[in-house]
Amino acid sequence: MNKKLLYLAGRHHIMELIIGAVFNKCMGFSSTPDVLLFKRFQAYWEFIDKNKYKTGINNKDILAQVADIKDNRIKFAEKLLHDPHSRDDYREFLELILIFLGKTPFS
Repeated sequence: MNKKLLYLAGRHHIMELIIGAVFNKCMGFSSTPDVLLFKRFQAYWEFIDKNKYKTGINNKDILAQVADIKDNRIKFAEKLLHDPHSRDDYREFLELILIFLGKTPFS
């Protein structure tokens, strides 16, 4: 057929719901829109030495989990970043993938 069977305009919202459910399962449900963990992080942000920032890939446990797919994911994200995007959140997600894997996104 080679045709798209379904175009789901709200797919990013669906992903937010899925990620939200995972967060609630791991961190517990919050009855307020403010997540205490993030509020503390936000309040402490000015005291964080950003020069000592390390990406997720610097953690040996994370590296062990992604080592065999890391290069493939970097190539995938860089390739897609060369394509024009109708939505900035797609571009931002690809850039976050690169940052997490220890690469600097290009402009």
